[in-house]
Formats: sequence, C-alpha cells, structure tokens
Amino acid sequence: MKALELKEVVANLLREIHASLNLSPESRIRVEEWLSIGDKWALVEMLEELLQISEEAGITTSRLTTRLAFELDTEPVPQIQELFFRDVPLPSGLTNEHLQKAMNQSQKLISRINRSLRFGSGFPLIKFIQANNFSGIVSNILTDSLDQVSPYRHNHDQSFPDLKNPSNGVGLEMKASNKPGKGGESHNGHGGWHMVSCFDLDETSGNIMFVHIEVAELVGHVDEPDGDWHYCGSAVNEETGSQRTETYYTTGHGTSKLRDGSVYLDTKRVTNWKRWRHNKSYPIPPHSPLYFQRFDNRTKIPSLRNPDRLVGWSTVKNHLNKLDPLWPLHDREQLLGIGVPLQLVNIIRPLTP
Repeated sequence: MKALELKEVVANLLREIHASLNLSPESRIRVEEWLSIGDKWALVEMLEELLQISEEAGITTSRLTTRLAFELDTEPVPQIQELFFRDVPLPSGLTNEHLQKAMNQSQKLISRINRSLRFGSGFPLIKFIQANNFSGIVSNILTDSLDQVSPYRHNHDQSFPDLKNPSNGVGLEMKASNKPGKGGESHNGHGGWHMVSCFDLDETSGNIMFVHIEVAELVGHVDEPDGDWHYCGSAVNEETGSQRTETYYTTGHGTSKLRDGSVYLDTKRVTNWKRWRHNKSYPIPPHSPLYFQRFDNRTKIPSLRNPDRLVGWSTVKNHLNKLDPLWPLHDREQLLGIGVPLQLVNIIRPLTP
C-alpha cells in the first residue's frame, strides 16, 4: 500500500469515527485535532514502515491486517483445562503437553473461521455443511496442529496413517466426533495407534470445545481373526441408486480400548462416563477411568465407613459417589486425601510394580 493510499484510509476512518454519535466531547476534540494535522501523522509513517518491513519478511499487507484484526478484536476462546488430562499410554514421542497445545490452537482457529463467516454471512461454518463433514474438518485442523507442535508430521507418502513420527516410524490415525465415548470408525480398519477427538459444539457461534480425547493401539481386521474392527457393508439404495461408503467400526473390545485410553476427559461436560460399558474379554487396565468396573456388585470388600466390616461393592460405590463423584479417576494419594481408608485404597488402586 502506497503512503498516500494509507493516509487516505486513515483519514476516512477518522472521519467515520468523528461522525459517530457515541463519542464523548473529549474524544471528538481529539479526533478533530488528528484530522487537522493532515498528512503529517507520525502514526501513518510508522505504519508505512511496518508494512514495508512486513513485505520484506514475506508477510503481505492483507495477511498482516487480517492478523491484527483477529488478534485485537476476537471473542474469547475457552482454554483446555490441564486438570482433565490423565496419564495413559500414548504413541512414542507424544505427550499431554503436545495435545494441550494442539487442542487450544485448533479451537482458536475454528473460532476465527466462524467469526469471519458470521461477519460475512451471519452464519457459522456448521450452517453450511453436514455434521459429518464438520467433524472431518475438526479432525483435519487438529491433525495439522499436532504436526506443528509435536514430533508427529503429516504422512504425505500414503493415506494411512494421518501422522507419523519420523524418528521412530510410529503412526497415528486421527478422527473426530461430537459423541464422547464413541468408538473408532474407519474406511479400512487398519491396526496401529488411533485417536478419537470428541467435542461440544456451540450452535450459535459454531465454535467447539474438546471434551474427550481417547487414544489406543488397535489390532487391524486383517492382523488377527478377532481384531478390534468389524466390517459394516453397504447396499445400493434401489430408489436413489446411491451407496454410502463401506465402513469399519471398532468392536466392543476395540471401543473399550479407546475408552481406557481417555487421555483427556472433561467431567464437567461429559457426565455419563461412569455408565460406559467395558468389554469383559480382557482385564481393565489400571489407567482406565473404568477400572472400578472390574468388581462385581456382589463382591465383598471393606466398608468405606468401617473398614473392618465387609460389604457389597455396590454399597461401597454409593458411599464413594457421595464422598466424591470423581473418585474413579483418583490415584492412591488422592483417594487417601478424600478420606478413603488405606484398606479400601489398596483394593481400589493397588500398588503397581
């Protein structure tokens, strides 16, 4: 932008501001002083120099002004809360810190997209596309964010997996859903690490909030007869002649693996997680939020109120729920901290080698 054009833009903006009926007398006088200076604004000279230097750095005027507009005038975006992260097995090289950065970055970008669309059309992105396509966009944005903040990079060599750690060759397939606790869904049912990112959607703003991230290493349908995927065929619709894409869904075993790997679980928004069922074909690992389900309700264990007395597990659960609804997510120290007797802690959270 030439200096003369920049000065005209600033002058027009000042005239528009001056015409506003909302200005206080003091502010109106100040704007009049700026207008009276004419083309000798030091601010314009500084802006002109900034634009020149930005162009030299490869940042266009359009990109610079758009960035300023978004940074200076943007709606607040909720931040991912660290307290909802949990320690679970993750693909080699990936950490909770990487996930937190990528999740926050993705929420911010989606907020910016929606703000721009609402400004231009009055509607957010979700009003223009189908829900499954929106989930695909969320997945792609989170995938790109992980590429930027973690050791995992876009896997351009082939369609699967979405990300790969070049230092060890470990891959990570990405999916997104608006249904927390949902199992995996795939067009091929491959084995390897899979991540399902679940989000809440604000229909008015179109913005999202991640509420549940589950991750697990799944067995492909061709790797073992009893793998973690089952095939769901697709028939041709006789009336329309259309046919939906053939899909693989996780088995009960595969879905349980993903739920076990709940690395992020916002218990304020996801309130039904205790009712998720766990497949009984394999032991529930200690890192699972469903670890408490390994007991039968009739199992006799020490009472919360009187550890020397044995009562049914269902009774103990009721007492624990009244004490702290989040007790299944607590470690040994946290359980002791809320008043659970050591005898009961040793059963709920036994010491691991």
